[in-house]
Amino acid sequence: MFRKIYYAIDSYKIYETANSRFVDGGYPLYVDFLQKGNLPSLEIDNSVSDILEIVDNNVQYKSDYETIILNNAKIKAKNTLYNNRIIKDNGGFDFGGMLISTDINSQQILANAYVGAKNGLLETGTKWKTENGDIDLTKEQVIVIYEAVFNYIKTNFTTEITKRALIDACVTVEEVEAIDLSI
Repeated sequence: MFRKIYYAIDSYKIYETANSRFVDGGYPLYVDFLQKGNLPSLEIDNSVSDILEIVDNNVQYKSDYETIILNNAKIKAKNTLYNNRIIKDNGGFDFGGMLISTDINSQQILANAYVGAKNGLLETGTKWKTENGDIDLTKEQVIVIYEAVFNYIKTNFTTEITKRALIDACVTVEEVEAIDLSI
């Protein structure tokens, strides 16, 4: 007994059940099997079961496969866009010659300093750790830096939202693939 397992509409592998292995189309036992008028059973691999089906012993696309492929392209693009935003959010940026760390931990520390500055707890300023050593920041500088980080993260998120809307509006895979997914 042999099975044809389809991985695409025109791509399959022949599986010999008796020996639990894949064989090529010229395998003597398979050729003999076909010459005796037998046909292999047809199967769809799970990786393509959402777009292919077997009808009347023929493999064909499901009627809604184009919609499924488009939706899969949109999901992939949105995931890439999200990952690109997270990378940029955590990458930091140059602010007046000083690299400002923007990873989650740095944002939390800066937010705490901002709250302290706004509530009169940093009247004499604070020490701030940088890649080049510790520096002194006034409470005004803490506020300005926090607001710059806040706007940086907000801009990245707004860019992601805008591009997600562009992805949602696409009606073809080609349109999805044409969108610049950088942040």
